[in-house]
Amino acid sequence: GHCRTTFRVLVARVDADGHVPGGLALELPAGAAVSARVTLVELVEYPSFDAAQGGEIVTDTVRVSIPADALVDPLNPTKTLTGPITPTIVPFDPTRDLAVLPGPLRAGEDLLESVYMADITLWQDGRPLQLRDGMSAHVALRVPSGLARRYEHLDSVPAWSYDYRQGTWVRDGELAGVLLTSVEDATLWWHVDLPHFSLWNADVLVTEITCIDVHVFNKD
Repeated sequence: GHCRTTFRVLVARVDADGHVPGGLALELPAGAAVSARVTLVELVEYPSFDAAQGGEIVTDTVRVSIPADALVDPLNPTKTLTGPITPTIVPFDPTRDLAVLPGPLRAGEDLLESVYMADITLWQDGRPLQLRDGMSAHVALRVPSGLARRYEHLDSVPAWSYDYRQGTWVRDGELAGVLLTSVEDATLWWHVDLPHFSLWNADVLVTEITCIDVHVFNKD
């Protein structure tokens, strides 16, 4: 006969004030006792701007352009907000920050290879905001130098946002960004128009997996 192991998927979200939420998705066999570590990264604030005028947020690796009259409170999405807006941006470099990535690099059963990732959130009076229906924000993420050689100017890379309820990355239809070479310093940037704010990731599907068989010998 065949022995079948039944797995259950545990999905969890970990929150702390002033930090990017962490996400967890574990496949657990029945009766398993498992512990997991989730590292939360502190939010970084940038200069405020007026919602009615829109604004630009520029960091070394992330650039965000917010149109005028584009922001709403998700609890009252028909009322366009005015007044000062505080942006927070936290980048995640997949070549350096694997230990603190907010969610597993999976889309359902598929493995993902991240080009760059960032949590982009706009705040007013301590409440996270969203884009008004039909509006979009332009976002550019700089491709790390260690990954840039794999891509070319005008390459298309899909856009994924993290769904904390499902514990997986999801695409908004066929949303994708395009890679453009900066005329200033020849760095490669992923440009995309995004319909909402969240943890966003430029990813390609992993199509090849290499396994290495390692034997360890104890000389004693």
